[in-house]
Amino acid sequence: MRKIVFNWYRGPGNTEREAVEFEDNITEEEIEEAFDDWVWDRIGKDFWREEE
Repeated sequence: MRKIVFNWYRGPGNTEREAVEFEDNITEEEIEEAFDDWVWDRIGKDFWREEE
């Protein structure tokens, strides 16, 4: 197993960290995709689009 720590620096003294375990044969692209999903799960609600 590979353990990758995802970090989000939210300001001084405020860092969110999550250790995520992956299979040994995971690719860097798959890790990057998981990281992108992790980020959007946290900030996605702050962004939206609408038609005028």
